[in-house]
Amino acid sequence: MNDPHAEAWDLYDQDGNPLRRRASRGDSLEPGEYHRVVQVWVRNRNGEYLIQKRTEHVAFHPGIWATTAGSVVAGEDSRSAAIRELAEELGIHADPSELEQVLQRLRGDSIGIAWLLERDVAANEIRLQPDEVADVKWATPAEIRRMVENQAFYDYESDYFDTVFSHPSRHGNSPPGHSIQRAAALPPEHPSTGARNATISNAIEFLIELEKLKRVERRSYPIGMSRRENSAEHSWSLAVGALTLAPMVDPELNLARILEMVIVHDIVEIDAGDTFCYADQTGKQEKEERAARRIFGILPEPQAERFLGIWHEFEAKATREALFAHALDRIFPLLQNYHSRGCTWRENGVSYDQVLERNKAIRDGSDDLWQYALEIIQSAVKQGWLPTRTDLQKDGADDGCSPGP
Repeated sequence: MNDPHAEAWDLYDQDGNPLRRRASRGDSLEPGEYHRVVQVWVRNRNGEYLIQKRTEHVAFHPGIWATTAGSVVAGEDSRSAAIRELAEELGIHADPSELEQVLQRLRGDSIGIAWLLERDVAANEIRLQPDEVADVKWATPAEIRRMVENQAFYDYESDYFDTVFSHPSRHGNSPPGHSIQRAAALPPEHPSTGARNATISNAIEFLIELEKLKRVERRSYPIGMSRRENSAEHSWSLAVGALTLAPMVDPELNLARILEMVIVHDIVEIDAGDTFCYADQTGKQEKEERAARRIFGILPEPQAERFLGIWHEFEAKATREALFAHALDRIFPLLQNYHSRGCTWRENGVSYDQVLERNKAIRDGSDDLWQYALEIIQSAVKQGWLPTRTDLQKDGADDGCSPGP
């Protein structure tokens, strides 16, 4: 470090692991050394992004439009850096829980981490950093791409823009089809220290992201309750079900692997939402694949690939353990419907034929569970909780269903 007053950076390898050494701005990094930088995108309800024009006298890319960006200084995590850059350059103060990580990538000698803040920022909230920022404005993705073509906007590359601009909105209107409710603010991140291990920091970011699964609402009702179940509760039920049922059904099943799959399988719903199993499934696979790569990509390698592999194994139903995990995924909603007098079925006009077809996957995982499922289905029909197709044509769905005790 030649200049003791220069901005200091922690250094990492290409997988984001800390190298336990530092460099200063202006230093030449050795091959295999990288420092972290952040880009912060602010998006409003109209799907527009708050972009800023760099002043003419800055050292890098003077006069060019870009998003808020800067280096992660030594002892700082990327989320804290994103919050700091927003405050310094635009005077916007964000809570850690408002920021969502969109992507992480290598480019040159840096590891770039993009963050998204969704907020309708008012003009009186913005305080420009005079030596860095000359102007700000809202722009649509199409306008930004045209500015890139005209060399008026910094080119982060096409695939980068694709990922940022397609990231699901909390407001549900940009891009369409992703409606995620805003949760109460999470506690602030724990204080960062110069000795923080970047791998642990990424893992904590991932765990904070998983809190959002608790606000993804499913169609089923927990037994004895009038509110709907969330996806985190569903995953917990499957985990307990695996612990209880797998040794009974087949002692040779790899219980640890089943637990991994049922815990991980619905994490993608943070971005993709819960698709009702009796609704049109068009586009579901593509949305969930994008979600898996973004969310698991928060983790460092090789953990990110491990989580992605667990999820892919579940989706492909390629192993006995995956088939049993799918059987659990089917039987719990079946139990909930039966013990709520078929409430979700009747609310959504689901027929006996649909339920029978949907739950055939249970048979692939366990003959014993399939026989139990058939008994439940037949009993539900006899008690009038599961209508036949003829009943539905005559009476329609039941809007007045009450699932509570």
